[in-house]
Amino acid sequence: MHKQLFYLLTLFIFSSYPIYSQEDTIKQQLKEVEVSAPYQNSNTIAITPTQQLNAQQLSSLPALQLSDALKYFSGVVIKDYGGIGGLKTVSIRGFGSQHTAITYEGVALSDIQTGQIDLSRIAIQNIGGVSLSHSQSTQLLVPARQFASANVIEIETKSPDFTKKRALLDFTFLTGSYSLFDQNFSLNYLIKKKKNERDSELYAFVRANYTQCEGDYPYTLYYGGLNDSTSVHKRNNSDIQALLAESGFVATFKDSSQLNFLFSYYDSERGLPGATIFYNVNSNERLWNQNLFGQLNYQKSFTKSLAYRTLAKFDYAYTHYVDPDFLNSQRYLSNTYIQREYYVANMLQFHKKHFSVALTNDLIYNNLSSTLSNFVFPSRISILTVLAGKYHQKHIQVQTNLLYSCYIDGKENNKEFKQLHRLSPALNLSYQPFLQTQFFLRALYKNIFRMPTFNDLYYRDVGNMNLSPEKVDQFNVGFLYSHRFRPSNITISLTGDYFYNFIYDKIVAIPNKNLFIWSMLNFGKVRATGTEINFSFLWKLNSKIEIENIANYSLEYAVDITDKNSKTYLHQIPYVPLHSGNFHLLLRAYNFSISGNLLFVGERYNLAQNIVENRLAPYIDGNLTFGYTFLTPNYSVLLKAEILNVANVQYEIIKNYPMPGRNFRLKIEFHL
Repeated sequence: MHKQLFYLLTLFIFSSYPIYSQEDTIKQQLKEVEVSAPYQNSNTIAITPTQQLNAQQLSSLPALQLSDALKYFSGVVIKDYGGIGGLKTVSIRGFGSQHTAITYEGVALSDIQTGQIDLSRIAIQNIGGVSLSHSQSTQLLVPARQFASANVIEIETKSPDFTKKRALLDFTFLTGSYSLFDQNFSLNYLIKKKKNERDSELYAFVRANYTQCEGDYPYTLYYGGLNDSTSVHKRNNSDIQALLAESGFVATFKDSSQLNFLFSYYDSERGLPGATIFYNVNSNERLWNQNLFGQLNYQKSFTKSLAYRTLAKFDYAYTHYVDPDFLNSQRYLSNTYIQREYYVANMLQFHKKHFSVALTNDLIYNNLSSTLSNFVFPSRISILTVLAGKYHQKHIQVQTNLLYSCYIDGKENNKEFKQLHRLSPALNLSYQPFLQTQFFLRALYKNIFRMPTFNDLYYRDVGNMNLSPEKVDQFNVGFLYSHRFRPSNITISLTGDYFYNFIYDKIVAIPNKNLFIWSMLNFGKVRATGTEINFSFLWKLNSKIEIENIANYSLEYAVDITDKNSKTYLHQIPYVPLHSGNFHLLLRAYNFSISGNLLFVGERYNLAQNIVENRLAPYIDGNLTFGYTFLTPNYSVLLKAEILNVANVQYEIIKNYPMPGRNFRLKIEFHL
C-alpha cells in the first residue's frame, strides 16, 4: 500500500509541474557570534558547546537516517537495536534520551508516553542542517521547551534557491544489501516571486520518502559452550516498510514577516526481531506506527530592536503492538495507544547594540488513550515561561535565563489533579582574551529537571504515580580555537570541554515489595564527568580540490553513586562507554569524492554491575564512500557507492541485538 501511494504521488508531481535544476541552501537563522570552522564543528558557537553539520557535510557521511549522522558527534551514544528498522534513541553525556529535546523546523518532537524519539523515522535526504547544543540553543527567540532540556538537537530541512529556476526537483534512488530500497523526492515551486525588497514571496513544497527493507542479515550466535559453541543465523522478523510525506508553504510578506506551514504524515509497519538468546532466535512481534502533525510558525520584526514569533502545533500519534506468542487469556497480546498534543508558543525579543532580552511562553496539552482494560487515560497541561537575556561586548559574552515550569497531571473521571511548580536557572559565559585571535574560553551552569513520562507513572503493575522529577545539575568548562592560514588556505579548529553532570532522584525500576513485583522509584543517583576533544582540518588546494579531516574523542565516567554499600557503587551505568571517538577523512577532486570513516566505541556493560558476564566488547566500525557528480547547465546527477562495516566486524550496541556485517549501498541523486 505504501509503495502504491508513493508512486501515485510521484506521478502526480511529474505530470503537474515543469522540471528545473536546483541548488540547496540552509535556512537563514538569527545572527549569532560564531566562529567558522570546517566539517563537524563548522559554525561552532563559542558560548555553548555546539556541533553542526550542513547538507554538504551530511552528504559526505554514509548516513541514511538521522541516527547515522548523530553518532559522529562527540559525546553521543546511539542505542541501536540493529538494521534499518531497529529502534534508535540518543543518549548524551550520561543522560537518558528523555533529557534531550529534538526540534524539527523549530518545533519540538514529543512522546509523552515514553519520552523517547525514535531517530530511525527521520530520513537524512531532506535535512539541510542538524546541530547539537549542550545545555541549550544560543538563540533567544525560541520556544521555552528548548530551555527545558539538558541538550538540544535542532533539525532544519533544506531551503530552495530560486535564483535561476522557479520549480526545483530532487529525486533519489537507493538500494542495498538485505533487500533495501529507499526512494525520496522533494519538489519546491515558487508561486510568487519577490521583485524587490518591499515585495512578498510565496513558495510551496512537497517531499516524500519511502523505505523498505527485509533486514535479514546473517550473524553468528555464540553459545559459549564446549560443543556447538557457535552457529550462523539470519536475522528474522526484522523487516520494515515506512512512508514519510510532507507538504507546506513558506510566505514572506511585504513587511518582511514570514509564515511557515508544515504538514507531516508518517506510516510504518515493522517486525521486532527480539533478542538472540540461547537457542531462541525467532520472534513474531509486530509494530505499527502512524503519526501526523501540522505546525504553523509566524515571525515578525516590528522594528530593528523588537521581534515577535508565534507557533502552533497539533500532533497525533498511533501505536499498535502485537505479540502473537504471548500467553494470556486471549492467547496473544494486542495493545493500542494514541497520543495527542496541542501546543502554542509565543516569543518576544528586544535587542539593542550589546544586549538582548526575550520572554517566551509555551502552553501544551497532552493526553494518552489505550485499548488496555482499566487504563487511567492520563493527561498533562504544561506551562513553561522563560525570561532570557544575552550581553556581548568585545571580550565577553553572557547568556542567562530563568525557566518557570508548571505541570498539571490528571486522569479521566478523576477530579484530583497533581501540580508541580519549579524555577530552573542557567548561565553561559564566553571570554575572548585576544580580539585578533579566534580563541574563546567558556563555562556554563544549568539546573534542570525531567518530568516522569506516562509510562513511568501509569504503566501497568510497574508505574508509580507518586514519582518526583529527575533533577540535574550541569557544569561545563572548555575552550575553542580556530585559525585560517591565508597563504596555504588551511583552516583548523580545536575544541576541548570538561563536563560534570549530577543526576539525582533518578527514576529506576527496582523490586519494591518482593523480587517479583517491581516499581518505578526515585532511587538512583548518577555522576557523569568527562572530557571531549574535537579537531577539524580543511585544506582547499584550489577551487577544485580540497581535503577535510575530523577527529573526535570522548572520555566519560558515568557512574552510579546511589548507595555506597551497593555492588554497583561507582560502576559505569549501562551502555555508556568509557572511551569513544571517530575519525573522518574526505577528499574532493573535481567531480569525484572519496571518504573514509572510523567509529570506535570502547567496552560497555548492559547491566548496572560491571562484571564479565555483563560486558560488551569494544568495536571499530569502518565505512568507505565513493561519489561522482555529473554536471550540466540544467541538472546534476550524483552517483554514490557505500561500503559499510568494511572489516565485517560482528558487534552489538544493545546486548543480544547483533548489528549487520559488511554490506553495500548504491545511490543515485537527480537534481533537476
